Amino acid sequence: MASHGSGALTIEEGGEVSNATGYLGYGSGSQGMITVTGGGSKWTNAEDLYVGYEGTGSLAVIDGGAVDVGRTLWASMGDLSGDGTITVGKGAVLDADLVFDAAHGNQQTLAFGTGGQLHLTIDGTESLGVGYKNAGTLTVAEGAAIDSSIGYLGYHAGSQGTATITGRGSRWTVSSGLRVGCGGSGTLTIEDGGEVSSSYGGILGLGPGSQGTVVITGGGSRWTNASALYVGYDGGSGTLTIEGGGEVSNTAGYLGRQSGSHGTTTVIGPGSRWTNAGELWVGYPGRGGIPSGTGSLTVADGGQVTADSLSIYYQSTVDLSVSGDDMLVLGTASTTGSVTNNGQINLHADAFLPAGTYRPISEYAGRTMTWSGSGSYSGVGGTWDQTAKTFTVMAPTAQDAGAAGPVVDGGRLVITDAISGRRVGVGFGDVPEGATFAAEPLGPAELAGLTGLLTAGEEVLAVWDFQTTLTGIPVLLSFEVDPQASGLAVWHFADETWSPCVPDFLVRSQAGVLSFTVTDFSAYAVTGVPEPATLILLAVGGLAGLGRRRA
Repeated sequence: MASHGSGALTIEEGGEVSNATGYLGYGSGSQGMITVTGGGSKWTNAEDLYVGYEGTGSLAVIDGGAVDVGRTLWASMGDLSGDGTITVGKGAVLDADLVFDAAHGNQQTLAFGTGGQLHLTIDGTESLGVGYKNAGTLTVAEGAAIDSSIGYLGYHAGSQGTATITGRGSRWTVSSGLRVGCGGSGTLTIEDGGEVSSSYGGILGLGPGSQGTVVITGGGSRWTNASALYVGYDGGSGTLTIEGGGEVSNTAGYLGRQSGSHGTTTVIGPGSRWTNAGELWVGYPGRGGIPSGTGSLTVADGGQVTADSLSIYYQSTVDLSVSGDDMLVLGTASTTGSVTNNGQINLHADAFLPAGTYRPISEYAGRTMTWSGSGSYSGVGGTWDQTAKTFTVMAPTAQDAGAAGPVVDGGRLVITDAISGRRVGVGFGDVPEGATFAAEPLGPAELAGLTGLLTAGEEVLAVWDFQTTLTGIPVLLSFEVDPQASGLAVWHFADETWSPCVPDFLVRSQAGVLSFTVTDFSAYAVTGVPEPATLILLAVGGLAGLGRRRA
């Protein structure tokens, strides 16, 4: 109905219309409206029904009218009106809040209009999703299991689809592909032992303007892909976070595939693992040194990534916050691992990491892998040996707050304020001869300017003022904060003004160390919402050392 202009159809007085697939508002800018009114009046769609495809659509079911959809309904609940009945036989992609739990199975009824009822059956053979043109949510909980062919979160431009799979035994099985951000914005959270499986892999951010975000958090939480995983594809942007013991597996992995795409993946925390049973591509090659897509991979705090091989392309990065050996393990029992680096590999060691020589990039079973490419390697807080392929971390130098001390290439400092006992860690890469560095608590007047910017419940968790002869050289700062605090943010004080800071590199360990790189030096603070017990301690006096003086 309405391929390019406007069209309307009324089915009334017991009339019936049947077709294969129905479209209300097919072409861009078109408008389609159908009214089904009166007892016995019926519209039968043997296959799918789209209420608004590229255009806009509305469906009114009134006074005993009925609509049947044999396969999948694609609609916003706000575009459905009336008090009649819509029956959907196999699947749905809706702007609605769908819940599958102990009380809500794969057959359920949703309300629309002025007493209308949408009888929905999800039988596993057709599409399932939320965020068709506007916003929708999907929750699988309490050990419930739901199946579909394709999964969609955020289908059209401007839409927002959010899914949460939570609790052990809760599962979403997709027999084809899962699309998180397919034109719109999609978010998938798998937590507390929930599971998702996709037989044909997954895509986070498919197409220009699309954004896909997936978080797998908690032991037993898994996303299993029987095919490739794309984080940012065909002009889209994707973000994948694996934390707290979560796991993701797939064949090949791609961060930023095709022109205009960007993919970001972070694997952090003990037991967190990304298994690629194939190649792992960070960025994608283009022509003339111009990348076809860009990517960034961060591995930290006991996380691990495995793959047959690793390829890093122009303008793409791999950041390793070194916490031990075997953070990147390449190769298999039958395939020699390889690294092709035409981008950047950056290694960081916070000041609280034990001294030693680490091998964060290793080959399966300890064999010798191949290394190639014209990309760069850098170390902050330690020294990368390009021949031995090891990262050496020296013992940190202890320094008092307010005292300026010398720094060396790859060196580290632990600066302690004697009054409060608070510490801050500092790590360096290559530094000029004779460079010095100092840190001390910030004065109360300057700190008051920050507290006035915070919202209810937020507190200043740590703040330090830095003085150095270094300019424009990346330095790794490591702030000790409440491990249970939420909503952490970094702030920078410059020209007597506080402003939010988004560092190029930022990781948070389970021990409560927030590390980030900076090149500008004055004061930095970390804010957040502390755990209630910690908040009491801060109020009693634990923050006394935060604001005492300024050089």
